[in-house]
Amino acid sequence: MSSDLAEPIDETGDNPSSEENKDSLRAKYKSQHEESQIHIRNMQNFKQLKAVYKTQIAAKHEEIIEFIRKHDLKTEKGQKHFADMKLDIGRLVSRSDATQTEFEKILSTRDWGNIANLMQFFRETNGFFLEVKHYVETQWEKVQESKERAAENAKAGYNQSVLNEDWDDELQTLEDVVQEPVRQREKKGKGRGRSRGRARPRLQDD
Repeated sequence: MSSDLAEPIDETGDNPSSEENKDSLRAKYKSQHEESQIHIRNMQNFKQLKAVYKTQIAAKHEEIIEFIRKHDLKTEKGQKHFADMKLDIGRLVSRSDATQTEFEKILSTRDWGNIANLMQFFRETNGFFLEVKHYVETQWEKVQESKERAAENAKAGYNQSVLNEDWDDELQTLEDVVQEPVRQREKKGKGRGRSRGRARPRLQDD
């Protein structure tokens, strides 16, 4: 047997180092296989998440976010117009934020398979949205109409004020025109009165 073999051979003719290499290779292949399966599963989860989000969540949730923004439902100032459903509106805002937060969490952790919580948050968000939508839109129209009437009244009041000022100016001008001859006569009259009141010099006889 050649002495050039790198690995020692035991009395039975087996090569221990060779067996160790085989075990190492088996472990390596098993690890690669598992990693490959994990990768495949992750890709499947990602595709599923993408499809669900795109077809069931994205457009509707964007509509809800815009609805909240338009009607100013995140502030006390905005919510005061919708007192009858304030609690439900608060739940809508809270669940909408939770849906957005959950989606961002999935993206940051790449936990593509964690779609259950996202779907639950979105279903609750959409449920509250459907409950308050008609009420909020109806109240919003009333608020806008009230604001428009107030603006029109303010504008009308301003216009009337301007007209009154113009009318006052016209009256003042008219009074000046009427009173001017009177003032002129008074001035002349006062002048004659002073003349009549002045003593005339007496002529002395020579």
